[in-house]
Amino acid sequence: MIGSDSTVLIHIGFHKTGTTFLQKNIFFCLDQGFCCPWTVDSGEAIEHFVLTHPCRFDAGKIRKKFFESIHQGGNHKLIPTISHEDLSGHPVKGKYYEFEVVERIKQVFPHSKILIVVREQQSMIRSFYNQYVVQGGEYSIKHFVGDDIERPGFSPIFRLDHLEYNLLVEKYISYFGVDSVLVLPREILSSNQFLFLQKFYDFIGNNTEVKTFSTAANVSMGAATVELRRLLNSLPGNLPPLWEKYDSTPILWRAKNRFCRYIDMILPSFLDREATSYIKKAISDRVGSYYSTSNQRLQQYVDFDLSQLGYK
Repeated sequence: MIGSDSTVLIHIGFHKTGTTFLQKNIFFCLDQGFCCPWTVDSGEAIEHFVLTHPCRFDAGKIRKKFFESIHQGGNHKLIPTISHEDLSGHPVKGKYYEFEVVERIKQVFPHSKILIVVREQQSMIRSFYNQYVVQGGEYSIKHFVGDDIERPGFSPIFRLDHLEYNLLVEKYISYFGVDSVLVLPREILSSNQFLFLQKFYDFIGNNTEVKTFSTAANVSMGAATVELRRLLNSLPGNLPPLWEKYDSTPILWRAKNRFCRYIDMILPSFLDREATSYIKKAISDRVGSYYSTSNQRLQQYVDFDLSQLGYK
């Protein structure tokens, strides 16, 4: 089991791949053999690896404080863990800094074990778009993903190359070695949770007995309701900065949320099917065979047949 001052498990996401499940049931549970020295969802990871100005980044200081907190908490026999999906970028906000993060992680924790969870790209894009709208976005799906004819110097909010998984995987492998990087498909977590966790425990050297957990997930709004919400986002009542408390959320914003939740319950199912079909077609037309080569390269780092899991 890992527990030395030289090795840390770092889970970087991606977004929409079961991060909340892993944090709640595995990483934040001492009886599973892990400990998270930083606060809930490791916000310090974003502070140090993303937000800190390059001239003020101090790898030695960050590492020292991290391991001091482990020993002070008496958790030195557990696997020190950092988990934050934003370490792989924040595409809903159009933020793509994931390659810079690799270099900072390497400086602070040079012998890390890296966990990367992926998901079939078109499914991922649909989920990203839903989140974008729920957080106040006003662009249509076609504007969100772009049309590949944007003029130089501009790009859509979502960049297709963000989900060329092999690019980031190979970057981590070049820094940490192929034996220190584990890539698991989100689809396995959904279909065979025990196998997913067993693969992960074997990789990290965790001898704790694998057990499964409830996978209750947040129920997202239907596609037709998402489109209604997008139109309502142009009305007054914007979402405040995410670092503010929920109590500061404008009343109009909450009213729009409640209205859309109600509409989602009573909207005829055929409208949702039509809206879903439209969004899927828009994404499929944009993506085409874009990810084929990337997924072929990714396959060599994954123990499961990606084509059987729906990856093109």
